[in-house]
Amino acid sequence: MAGLVPAISIRIGRCFPYRDRRDEPGDDDWGVASRLIAHCCVFQHRGRQSTDRSGALERAARNRQLLRERRQARLGTRSHAWCDDRRRPVGQRAAPAAEHLAETYGTMAAYGYAPPKMFEDARRAAQLALRLNPGSVFAHAVLGEVHHFYDWDWRAADQEFQQALALDPRHTEALAGAALLASTLGRSQEAVAYMMTSLSLDPLNALQFELLEILQYEAGHLREAEAAGRRALEIAPDFTEAGDVLVPILIASGRFQEALTEAQKWKSNSGLALVYYKLGRRADSDAAVARMTQEDQNNFAFGVAGVHAFRGETKQALSWLERAYEQKDSQIISIKSDPYLVPLAREPRFKALLAKMNLSD
Repeated sequence: MAGLVPAISIRIGRCFPYRDRRDEPGDDDWGVASRLIAHCCVFQHRGRQSTDRSGALERAARNRQLLRERRQARLGTRSHAWCDDRRRPVGQRAAPAAEHLAETYGTMAAYGYAPPKMFEDARRAAQLALRLNPGSVFAHAVLGEVHHFYDWDWRAADQEFQQALALDPRHTEALAGAALLASTLGRSQEAVAYMMTSLSLDPLNALQFELLEILQYEAGHLREAEAAGRRALEIAPDFTEAGDVLVPILIASGRFQEALTEAQKWKSNSGLALVYYKLGRRADSDAAVARMTQEDQNNFAFGVAGVHAFRGETKQALSWLERAYEQKDSQIISIKSDPYLVPLAREPRFKALLAKMNLSD
């Protein structure tokens, strides 16, 4: 559930949740409407509100139509036997409502639109979906995200994701969840493999290209990371988060002026703080840190910690990490994989945080 994007795919059809059929006819109006409402509720990430919701939804529809046309061209005109909702038990037909509610609650909590305790609402909604339909793949995926982002129970998260994938190995939400969990546990190559599999099934998903961008960066694959970020922006040109991630990638590649251009383009305080620091413009970097702190101190302390660590300010970085832990900042699941935090690895306070999160080696 990391960063909602304008081009996120709509996944609801008459056969939901057993198979992803967003490229096929038969979507019911209620299902599509409920997904759009859910996504409109969470068009916010890192404290910034989207200013182009109508255009975002138009792009989502356009991307969905493009994928449908490509697959139809590949498959030809052969007919399909569509499942009929009326032949399914009432509980199974009602389960998607609980699934969408679980997704909405979880996404709002993960991205700071609501307090972290809203993950509890996501948990209850997903459990309700499973009571209505024990075969709900999506409910297992959401429960995996709750265990991952909120409970920090890595074993339980893995069990849910694997259960979802056992029910449907092509479920891209479960594949993405498994990828992020692998990243949290320091298994970067496994994380990249899961995400690549997901994108092979959903090649127009800008959100997952942005996640691949992050995972490739964490794995040290800078060229591949930049390519994934550029692809996300081709699909969703206004995808701020994908642009933000390009900044540290370009810095790590030694391309400081390009990094500055990207940071200015996306108005990224964290990016400006980093690149100004590398360019020796300390006063400008300090000003960007101050702006970032003002905006993110109550919801995204982890990001502030990363900037201080990058600037070699160990005590400040550790204090902000501890604050992120107390806030249950969802981004803290990256504490073991974030390249910025590598210099803190031998610090006793850092080791203590890893131990409290069951992430010690």
